[in-house]
Formats: sequence, C-alpha cells, structure tokens
Amino acid sequence: MNVPFVRQKYLLPLLHFLFWSCVLPIIMLVVFNRPTHYTLDVALPPDVPVTGVSPAEIGEKGVFRWFATRSSVSLPALSATNHLLMLDIHGSGVVHRTLNVFVNETPIARVPLRPSWNKIVLLIPSNLLQKHVNDLLFEIEPLPPYNNEKFGFATTKLEMVQLGRSGIPVELSLWLIVIAVIVYFGVTIFHLSLFERVAIVSGVIGALSYALAVARVPVAMLLPMIALASASVAIVWSGIRVGLWLQRRRSSVWFRRLCVISGFVFVLHVVGMNAPAFVEIDHRARANHVLLLAQGGGDAVQRLLSNQYEWGIATIPYSLLSYYPFVPFATFFSHTHEMALVLKVVVSLLDATTPLLLYLLLVRS
Repeated sequence: MNVPFVRQKYLLPLLHFLFWSCVLPIIMLVVFNRPTHYTLDVALPPDVPVTGVSPAEIGEKGVFRWFATRSSVSLPALSATNHLLMLDIHGSGVVHRTLNVFVNETPIARVPLRPSWNKIVLLIPSNLLQKHVNDLLFEIEPLPPYNNEKFGFATTKLEMVQLGRSGIPVELSLWLIVIAVIVYFGVTIFHLSLFERVAIVSGVIGALSYALAVARVPVAMLLPMIALASASVAIVWSGIRVGLWLQRRRSSVWFRRLCVISGFVFVLHVVGMNAPAFVEIDHRARANHVLLLAQGGGDAVQRLLSNQYEWGIATIPYSLLSYYPFVPFATFFSHTHEMALVLKVVVSLLDATTPLLLYLLLVRS
C-alpha cells in the first residue's frame, strides 16, 4: 500500500474536515464566549417570540409597550448560572395590583405594584433554567376600569443579565458544528481550492460566533433556520453538480463561486425574512390575495389592489400576473402563514439567483 498516497488522498482531507467543521466551532465559541446581557427593545419589533405584547406607544418616559394580563417572553440559549431579570413597570395609578412572575411555569415572585413607576429586580436561580428555551411568564389583574386583557402593565425595560461566566450551552456548539459541516460539504461539492474552503468556513463560523457573543439570545433563535436553509442550498448545489456530471460538462471556477455566493445570499435573505423581528404585513397581505385568487375571487383582489390610497380618490390598474404563479401552491398551503412562507422563499430565491442569471446571460452573449 502506498502510504503517502493514502495520506494525501484520504487522511489529510479527513483531518481538514474534522478540524474546520468540528473543532473550529468550539474554538470560536470559547474565544467569543461572554456573559449574556439581553434587552428587549420596546421601540423595535420583538426579536424573540413573545405573546400578549402590544405594539409600541409613546408616554411620559418615552417608548413603552403594554403587556397583557397573561404574557410571555421566550429566551433561548441561557447559560446554566444565575441571572437577573430587571423590569421598569408603571402601576397605571392603581393600587392593590400584584404582578406574578414565572420561569418555565415555576413561580419566582409576587410583586405588589405601586401606582407610579416600579423598578423590579429579580434573581433567577440556575436550577430553574432549561437547556433550550426558557419562558418568562407574567400574570396580573386587568387594569380598571377597562378590565381588558390587553391592558396588564406598561413597561419601558425588560433585561436579562447573566451573573458571572459559565460554560457554553451545548446546543450552541451542536448547531455551529452542524452548520460548519453543511457549509464545508457545500463548498467541497464545487471543488473550490483548499484556501477558499477554509476561508469560507472560517468566515461563516467566526461571524456566527461573534454574533452570538454580541447578541446571543436573538442569534440563537436563528441557528436552526440557518442550518435548514444551508442544508437546502447544499442539496441544490449537489443537484447542479450531478447535472453537470451527467452532461459531461465542466463548469468554470467563476460559475462555481457565483453559485456559492448565491447560496449564501439566499440563506441570509430567507433567514432574515423569517426572523421574529421581521414585519411581514406585506407578505401576509399577498398571501391572502393568492388564497383568495385560488378560491375564484379575482375581482375582489383586483378591487383591493386597484384602490390602494387610504383616502380612496385614485384608482390605478394593477396586474395580477405576478400572483397567478403562486395559485397552485394554495392546494398544499391553504393558510396565510404557510403561503406567506412560500412567498418569502420564492422572493429570496429570485433575489439570490439574480447575479448567477446575469453571469449566464453574459457568458452566452
């Protein structure tokens, strides 16, 4: 057996794969690891899953949000150590109201609220925290005289601060390893040079590790979506390579590089459009229009789209041709949320493949 040949052909690529896709994520996380300090910005759309939280309003102390009589905030990837929960809440001029705070359905405090501003600081012990997602639940009596579930309490600040350093959550390491493996496999499909593979994987994992260090909670929410989108792109890349191999065609290195760039643009685009902070009102409207078209309501959709000005004094023609290609999807995706997701994926695909299509047009011209 030719030992140098085996080492160069199999052993070195395997060692490269193991290091850049498995060891590197752990090193990056250790280097960039820092205590979590999460702030729910009440002036911006929530970047984590929330329930019972109303849109932002402006009061005497600036921007605030109403939390319902029963509301929750979900925080992933918290380290297994003690945390402080800090809240600034207004009592709305009412006495004898008590705020009940729960962590993963375990009660941790009953706080009587003053009629004016209340600064609340609560210790969350490590034994109440879970490995994946931790739910903060708030319960309070309705605000009289409205007695409306929407008006529980108004808050200008919600912060979660980690006390001291702790180990890196295991799920973060696993997700980064999964993403690194997918990216390494994807760039290897196109036979890019070793330098390009190393640079791409190191750049992706380094950027994600730094983002986790700066904003661990919202970025951790996106890791599963990044892994799923990256896996989808890698499957498409594999299909392209198989198609070229069956046709006995050789692709240029610039075509392969543009395929990789388009894949990364698609992942960034589709993940950003599905992040909790993304405002999807336009996509939901389009999804409802597509579903209405599928039910034969073309005239109703035309009336809605032809009269878009809020004062209703102008009627403009609006083509439905861009909506009809999505109508067949209504057979499989009959709900607004599902159709909106389809629209986001298609829009991301169109934006990501534009450079690739321009390159193909340039080459054929």
